[in-house]
Amino acid sequence: MYNKKVLIKVIAKRGNGQLDIAQEECTELIQAISKWKRYNNTKAKLNVIEEIADVAIMLEQLKIMFGITDEILEDEIDCKIDRLDKKMEEK
Repeated sequence: MYNKKVLIKVIAKRGNGQLDIAQEECTELIQAISKWKRYNNTKAKLNVIEEIADVAIMLEQLKIMFGITDEILEDEIDCKIDRLDKKMEEK
């Protein structure tokens, strides 16, 4: 899905600066969601999609930078989903 070679090249060139970019992209997604909540139109939805794509790319870079495997991440996601499921059963 992602061209890992390109992501590794970006990390090699920009280093820890990509951490700042990751924060910026997450902030832009938050802003896009806020605009969608306010306007609820096609333009706002397209912006949310664009920002989700940017954040997804940054998440892949963060996984590379921190040496996080898909298996480690999937285990953590499974734990969190189980916890969420339990919370939903309580209500």
